[in-house]
Amino acid sequence: MIFIPIIGAAVALLLGRAGDKVVKGFTLAVSLVTLGIALNVFVNILQTGAGANYSFVEGPISWIPAFSGVDYYLGVDGLSAPLVLISAVLTVLVVFGSFDLITTRIKEYYALILIFEGAVIGVFTSLNLIFFYVFWELVLIPMFFFIGIWGGPRRKYAAMKFIIFTYVGSAIMLLGFLGLYFFTSPNTFNMPDLARLALNGGIPFWLQGLVAVATFVGFGVKLPVVPFHTWLPDAHVEAPAPISVFLAGVMLKMGGYGFLRVNLQILPEVSTQYAWIFIAFGIVTMFYGALVALVQKDIKRMVALTSINHMGFVLLGGFSGNLFGISGAIFQMFNHAAAIGLLFMLSGYIHEQAGTRDVTMLRGLRFTMPRTAVLVILGSLAGMGAPIFSTFISEYMVIIGAISVNPIYAVVVLVPGITAGYFMWVVRRTVMSQPKEELHQHDLSRFSALTLSVYLIPLIILLIFPSLLLSIVDPLSRSVVAALGGA
Repeated sequence: MIFIPIIGAAVALLLGRAGDKVVKGFTLAVSLVTLGIALNVFVNILQTGAGANYSFVEGPISWIPAFSGVDYYLGVDGLSAPLVLISAVLTVLVVFGSFDLITTRIKEYYALILIFEGAVIGVFTSLNLIFFYVFWELVLIPMFFFIGIWGGPRRKYAAMKFIIFTYVGSAIMLLGFLGLYFFTSPNTFNMPDLARLALNGGIPFWLQGLVAVATFVGFGVKLPVVPFHTWLPDAHVEAPAPISVFLAGVMLKMGGYGFLRVNLQILPEVSTQYAWIFIAFGIVTMFYGALVALVQKDIKRMVALTSINHMGFVLLGGFSGNLFGISGAIFQMFNHAAAIGLLFMLSGYIHEQAGTRDVTMLRGLRFTMPRTAVLVILGSLAGMGAPIFSTFISEYMVIIGAISVNPIYAVVVLVPGITAGYFMWVVRRTVMSQPKEELHQHDLSRFSALTLSVYLIPLIILLIFPSLLLSIVDPLSRSVVAALGGA
């Protein structure tokens, strides 16, 4: 799943001479193969019930012999398997979504898609902190070019802001990893070894505290947590719509994954004692994203701020430290990826068809763009966590998990209300109003509408059968709860 896309990227570049259609078809084929492997991994873990343990383990194999502890070490468990699967699903959908919206430098664009896919799956499957860091940094390269080359009018500014924020955050995170290596015995970067060491009291509290600060910056920039979020709206607005799907659907999940994998499993004492600080940042992030989204006129910028709101649920749920909260946080990451992917693709198609993303200008889509209007309504319902989609279940789980820790956290029930408010405002203005004659609007083709509808399928299936995901996630969550002291 890591190296097939990366090798495929090199082949895609070589196929450039054969024509754009060949490159597109090859990229789609590679992404479908990767999806097939990801489905096999997910189903295997679902059938064996091995979510609490690592499966499909490769290594540890010494990667840099002169530096002991730097190993090639891979595996998946109940935390990484859902994220690997949704990454593979979204890659296929991004390839489909790019057919109509990307028309320049085709071979480079599709090669970067495959590099991004391989790198992000490397992040979710690496069991060595240095190997994890290598893939973490590799993800930045294609995203920088996606924004800087295929982005909007302010693409250079947005790309530079993105790379500065994320690179600085990554550098500080690396210092924390090095601290774990040099101040623990035996010296290792392997996550399972460090987790066992922490469980046996082998990582002193002061060291956990310093590393937690470093990782908070690194993971907080990616999630993103207020006040490290300011790069995100600019990057989303300037990025092409398919790349915004990657950015919100996959890349932000790297931050949530890092908090759950490193902070909760390797830094359990600090994560338990100072959980209220992380929860406070999560709640502020939730309210900030929701309230600022209320005043946006650009539909794409509004959806970007919605991502900040929804990622606050991940921080809140994870550091609630109980089964409902942790499982709900992982479930929320999976659900959000599908729901937000649809909304970003819609924003791109609307801009392409109507020539604007301004909510005050878009009127009467139910008359002029009926297929688009239906998807806007369904996407908005998924984004606001309506009970007809599984986003409702994950948000409910996080809220219940938080309230069980402290009743004062019940204040977060206001956030879904605000979220519903701005989505309903958008639907009323863009769909239920009368059309403007000066806008020449063209509806989605049947193929595009069908492709976009695929984003909703996981949300419907998991509403009816949430155990398909929770059967994998819950064993992992129980093991984390036990490591945190059975909170």
